[in-house]
Amino acid sequence: MTLTKSQDFEFKVYTQPTGLGTGTYDHWLLRGASVEIERSQFEGDLLTITSTRKNQDVQIDKVRPVRFYWKGTKLFDGCIRAPKYDNRQNKYRDLVTTAYGWEKELAAIRLDLVTPEGVQYTGKSIDFILSDLARIANDMGMTKKATYVYDKTKLPYYDSKVFGTELTRTYGDTIWSALTDLTKELDIAETYHIGEWTVRVDALQSDFNIYLIPMMVNTDIASIRKFKDNMLTTPKSIRRDYTRLLNFMVVRGAGTLVNERFKPTLILTEKDIATNLEEFYADSQPSPIRSYLRITITNPTGSDHGGFVTINGGDGNMNELTESFFQWVKAGQAQVHYTNNRYGTLSGGSLKAFVIQGWAGCKIQVEEATYSVGGRSINDAGVRGKTIRNVNFDTQAKVDSYGAQLVRMYHAPLVYIDTVIKPEYSSAEELMGKTITLFDNFQNDFADFTCIKQRYYFEGPQLSESITAMRYNYDWEYSE
Repeated sequence: MTLTKSQDFEFKVYTQPTGLGTGTYDHWLLRGASVEIERSQFEGDLLTITSTRKNQDVQIDKVRPVRFYWKGTKLFDGCIRAPKYDNRQNKYRDLVTTAYGWEKELAAIRLDLVTPEGVQYTGKSIDFILSDLARIANDMGMTKKATYVYDKTKLPYYDSKVFGTELTRTYGDTIWSALTDLTKELDIAETYHIGEWTVRVDALQSDFNIYLIPMMVNTDIASIRKFKDNMLTTPKSIRRDYTRLLNFMVVRGAGTLVNERFKPTLILTEKDIATNLEEFYADSQPSPIRSYLRITITNPTGSDHGGFVTINGGDGNMNELTESFFQWVKAGQAQVHYTNNRYGTLSGGSLKAFVIQGWAGCKIQVEEATYSVGGRSINDAGVRGKTIRNVNFDTQAKVDSYGAQLVRMYHAPLVYIDTVIKPEYSSAEELMGKTITLFDNFQNDFADFTCIKQRYYFEGPQLSESITAMRYNYDWEYSE
């Protein structure tokens, strides 16, 4: 822990106006208290104050807006929601006060209270809807000095075409659920960058505005800080997370719309395997992008058969690719296998695309997979699939794009790092949602991560800062 001074801290509680004005935030001394702040990209902000006292603290044992500053920088802005006393011996009591960021208020404001039918938007842009939701939040939120604002100049990434996407919606649940729906539309509309959209409710930039900031969780934006291991305390925790692994995606949209998992044109139409050594040219080449292939061996005979398939081709950039696999197929059944490689071309001339050894009397067929299917990932971990239905996906392009983006992000495990920053490198700098560089022990090299959690712990003159960072493995050729 690093040492700091009591005058470095400012804790303020909000007092509503008694006449004209917008109210005030007044200083309040947190005598003998410890303060923990956690800011999370996906879970919102949290402030916890813990103290032991003989008397009640009437300023922080009730619902009211509060702010916390360190060295003039605001670290928290939210509202007390859950004060609790635990009585102990000798008339002492523990007071634990929990305050939440303003996203909790947005999750409590119901839009079916605006009208019984909810709030309806017809042919309105995402920009317009975000501004209107901020207006409604100001109408229905508690009294506080700041107001909700949607300001596109505050967004880390803004594309007028993406945010100009027109939607027709009826929102009858909460403002937060409406914002979540908009992030899904941004996932579909944004095709240049790959990442997960979320909404950051940011009250730290201003004492007068609470910004609604849609932002993409990825590492496309340049890193703002590089943390070498000698800047971090030990142990530094690094882990692979396979819980969200996804390599086969079915997306159902409006009506009968469903994403394409395999191209309609076969790479190799079904062929008879007459002998135990056969070779075939491809009937068609993969589409302009590199693709995984799905090979189906059908055994119509009365006995089990095993054999090998070798695939010869290239990546489309003059680099040769080849791979072989063994498959055992029971009598009267069919088995499928996905390639580990993505092929841009398949061999012709003297070297044929498919060389088959074994399986006399069987049949072979080869299909081209779309990016809603991750072949290498399936071979490494088995099929990890999911079906999503969203009637707002009203075009083939939308269901195809959404399926491909999800598989691209989750076909390989996420990497997380949890660490504490050494005192001399600690600061009030905002890292949340920003790209930072850390040493990835799995890659044995530095890599860019997104900071998804930033924590501060204050107790007396001592301060500790810790972070959690996450990295997607976008590389289709990822292997362990």
